[in-house]
Amino acid sequence: NPMSKICNRILILLCLVLNLCITTAYAYNGNLEDITLSVAVERKVSPDLAYVTYSLIGNGATSKLATDAAAVKASTVKKALLKNAITSDMLEQVSYHINPIYNDKRKIIGYKAVNNVKVRVEQIDKLGDIIDSLTAGGADNIGNISYTLKNRESYQELLLQDAIHMARKKAAVIAQAGGRNLGRMLTARINSYTSMPRMANAVMLKSAEAADTVSTVLEHREIELRADVETAFALE
Repeated sequence: NPMSKICNRILILLCLVLNLCITTAYAYNGNLEDITLSVAVERKVSPDLAYVTYSLIGNGATSKLATDAAAVKASTVKKALLKNAITSDMLEQVSYHINPIYNDKRKIIGYKAVNNVKVRVEQIDKLGDIIDSLTAGGADNIGNISYTLKNRESYQELLLQDAIHMARKKAAVIAQAGGRNLGRMLTARINSYTSMPRMANAVMLKSAEAADTVSTVLEHREIELRADVETAFALE
């Protein structure tokens, strides 16, 4: 019977598909014996890079005069920073804006130009001298100082490697204590972050006379690196 033969073929095909689905599900059902654990690794590293923000303010009867006044200060500060090997490519303009100045009757009596600049400091030990140069050069305000690392990614990669090695070592101890051998790593979920210390308050500006006689001394905190790893290893 042709119809019977077709039904038999369909039945055989369904059985093959069902068997394949069952085999596939069994291979990836996650029922392997394993050991899971979480490991956290922390390191403290001295920063090798810092950023300092400062402001230059120019006032004038017109916006052009205010801009020119701010430009004069910028030129003076650049010359002062050059004495500490800070060149133009280490300076980045963060923002620049011009605002009118009003009297108590809301009448414009002048303009104020504010130039906010960030300087990259690669020699941490000269940070105090650079602050003094900013003061001597006529910076109107010195903002927060942030510390970081030149090659942060490399530090994080090394930290993650340490975390995985520590996880495997601890898992091997547990497996051996239970009379088993540790197999391959099955899964790993990694969360790493870097904590960057930052001075909370702006640096107090000294007078030009004080800058010539007393050097600024800054103490920086170490950068805290941390990696959290959740792992699973097979047991043999």
